[in-house]
Amino acid sequence: MTASTSQAGPTPSALRRQLAALVAVVAVADFAFGAVNVVHMTSAGLAPPTIGLVLAVAGIASTVVEAPSGALGDLFGQRRMLVVGLVLWGSGQLLFSAASSAWTIAIALVLWAAGIACYSGMPYAMVINGLRAAGRDDLIASTVRRTHVTRWIASAAGALAVFLLVDAADTGMVIAVASVLLLLLAGWVRLTWAESPRRAGRVRDTLLEGARAAVVGELRVIAVVTAISSAGFAVVVLSWQPLAVEAGLPVPSLGAVLVVFTVASAGGAALARFGERRHRAAVTVGTLTLAAVLCTAGWGAAAVVVTLVVGQTALGFVLTVVGMWSHATFPDHLRSTMVSIMGVAGGLSMALTDAVFGVLWSATSITTATGISGVALLALLAAVSPLLLARPVTTPAGALDPTAQTSPSTSDAPARAGGEQP
Repeated sequence: MTASTSQAGPTPSALRRQLAALVAVVAVADFAFGAVNVVHMTSAGLAPPTIGLVLAVAGIASTVVEAPSGALGDLFGQRRMLVVGLVLWGSGQLLFSAASSAWTIAIALVLWAAGIACYSGMPYAMVINGLRAAGRDDLIASTVRRTHVTRWIASAAGALAVFLLVDAADTGMVIAVASVLLLLLAGWVRLTWAESPRRAGRVRDTLLEGARAAVVGELRVIAVVTAISSAGFAVVVLSWQPLAVEAGLPVPSLGAVLVVFTVASAGGAALARFGERRHRAAVTVGTLTLAAVLCTAGWGAAAVVVTLVVGQTALGFVLTVVGMWSHATFPDHLRSTMVSIMGVAGGLSMALTDAVFGVLWSATSITTATGISGVALLALLAAVSPLLLARPVTTPAGALDPTAQTSPSTSDAPARAGGEQP
């Protein structure tokens, strides 16, 4: 083996396998935690208002850490931030599994939320940039799509495991096992993943550059659809359990229902292959479908089933297309920063949707609130239709790539979308 070969980075196939394996295990661990965390808090004696308060504190912590974590990854190494994220995430969950007081649970959830924020976007950024460096831009869309499918299938496996085993195991034990998986992943990433190149600069300047990029050209459209799709996601997450119960499904069957929904989301992600080169049209059709089925939630038990299954499929489709569109457009030197900024936009949208939906649900009923949310989603889509119907905007390379001014040949704008600007 020559020196140049020994120093070469991982092959595109290896990068894709690494990403799929990481996302699959993280999905199982995350799903196991999400399936029992509220039950664990109630078992520890926390009242509903206290549970809401500690979750709100965790949400604030996640938002505060999200944007700077992306800039830190772009500047000082994405693998480093990925490992930090997994360690904080796993440690927070491990503390949570043994916590028995509101203060301990709050501290655990802050660590958990900060870890998720540091992890967010780092695996994709590392692998997509690795594919770009290897000249395999043609693999970006399929990598994002297949990884989304893998994540949903792994989530379904996690849901099935929780459904089958949660009665036989203590919730704290379930969460502790999930925590150990995350900590083992941190060690695997540190020992086997290659570090991304470091870049000179300051976190503040990198964040400002990313923020300016997010409000112009094609990235502005992506920011808008990210916020809208996140609002749709929040409605589905909040409504599916009470809708299913109101439709007559017994509470113990909700675990099995969740398995069906995650499989439906995986199917939607797989269908996103038809939107690889038609991002705007695909997002529009998927969001229209989601909004339309939400509007039918009050039409009876059969309509609820259609709402949930078709809605989950449409959601999986839209989120995957937005992911492909984003990574086809983000500049390499700001990839983690842009993922984090879009994450903040999506998180704020979800928080606002949660608050409004809660008020609607309290004032009317779950079916009415869901139907109104569908109408609101249609109205939002109509409001942004001028952006979606406009011709795609090609941002000048020099506006986002600091090397373009001195080295025009390094511009990768056309190749980034496989010859077509999304």
